[in-house]
Amino acid sequence: MDIETSVESTGKGAASISCRLINFEEWQTIFLMKRDNQIDIHQILLTFDRQRKVIWFNKHLESRSLTKVKISRYDVTFQLWIYGLQCSDKGLFACRASSGSRNLEAERFLEVSAKPEPPEMLLPLTLVNGSSKRNNITCSADVGFPPGNLILSKRLPYESLFHDIVFDHLTKVTEKDQCTTTVKGEYFVSGEDSLNGTLIKCEVRNASGIPSVSVNDTLYVLKKSECKERKGGYIPHPNDCRYFIQCAISDIYISRCSRGLCFNPSTEKCDLLEPKTTHSAESIHPCRSNRHGDYFPHPVLCNKYFWCVQGKEVIQHCRLGTLYHRNGQCTFNIAESFCYNKTQTE
Repeated sequence: MDIETSVESTGKGAASISCRLINFEEWQTIFLMKRDNQIDIHQILLTFDRQRKVIWFNKHLESRSLTKVKISRYDVTFQLWIYGLQCSDKGLFACRASSGSRNLEAERFLEVSAKPEPPEMLLPLTLVNGSSKRNNITCSADVGFPPGNLILSKRLPYESLFHDIVFDHLTKVTEKDQCTTTVKGEYFVSGEDSLNGTLIKCEVRNASGIPSVSVNDTLYVLKKSECKERKGGYIPHPNDCRYFIQCAISDIYISRCSRGLCFNPSTEKCDLLEPKTTHSAESIHPCRSNRHGDYFPHPVLCNKYFWCVQGKEVIQHCRLGTLYHRNGQCTFNIAESFCYNKTQTE
């Protein structure tokens, strides 16, 4: 008697259990069972006989399963496909062939996994240099099954690698029946000027071979002097067209436009379409094919651009208060910037 199982993810495709009986001509009934760890016995899921008649004893599993019985002169093959897989399907399965006088049995463990969901991350919009106000970076995700780890990391503007950050506060809620673990982390951050332009990444890492999923966004820290010549109204964010600044008498406030829109300094409204970005190899690596000496705009950040050096992209930063224009040059005039002109032509 042989039994084989497949490994699948919950909600994806179908797991399979296959039993094969060879050279046991006197068999009468074959049982498919699963061990109940709480009472340490095998529970019968179904049986079938020589007439290929399948009798179910587990209606919940029956509603999510398909079966196939094949009987030949020398062997018997039984296959079960479970679709809409659940974490409760994980466990030790057994096939037992009975003839009345003797039994043959084989066991195999069915592994079940659940892929993590992409994290949701929220960065503070009110970080101002010199402010003592403490702001939170929050990140949450369903970390899958077996549960992965929620990791926060940062990459400063002058760095090339991410460095992990320890959350200041972490909560975890597990629903065993649905096989989900939701983790939420908070990290407290203040308005340090050195953090301006830092890339923050939230990631679910899993050690059991399940691919990691992550999301990242840029953290901005504004200077109080942004509104030094304005006592009211709105001005564009110096680093990202999706944000804008409201200048008040005693403070400044940062807001974000609705999804897909950019701030228009001419109308002081979010009525420009956000520049379209792609994740193709050409847009992320425009210097391939050994380009040298060429310049390309950054696909997301308006105050950065690529300088091609022997086929590699070297990120260049425009000076404070300027945006990338073209040919390696930056401009104080927003209307001349690449980002602004791209929204006008799309």
